Amino acid sequence: MNKELPNWTNVNILIAEDEEINYQLIRVALKRTGAHIFRANNGQEAVDFVKKNNHIHIILMDIQMPVMNGYQAIEIIKSINHDIPIIVQTAFAMASEKDRAYEVGCDDYVTKPINLDILVSKMKSLIVFS
Repeated sequence: MNKELPNWTNVNILIAEDEEINYQLIRVALKRTGAHIFRANNGQEAVDFVKKNNHIHIILMDIQMPVMNGYQAIEIIKSINHDIPIIVQTAFAMASEKDRAYEVGCDDYVTKPINLDILVSKMKSLIVFS
């Protein structure tokens, strides 16, 4: 990451990612912001986490996960709290994937491998402090 990192010591980030290496890459990069990082290993865990925690500032959602995929999780999470910004992260860069992500309610979209400068920039524009 080349740009100056924001100070997110009061920010709660939920990373919904089943692949350990992808989760660790994002976690390590974002940990330097001081944010509180939480993990869901699948879409169902992400939904359950949101139901129990009303102070999530942003969610990074993988699409291809076991138990419940990211599309289903986004629809449910947005029905619980429409204001939580969700950035989809996926290895699939096809236009149909991106269109589907926006249709179910995501707020932005990044492709893997993730450019962390772009991810942080998108996160900055979406995080709202409550």
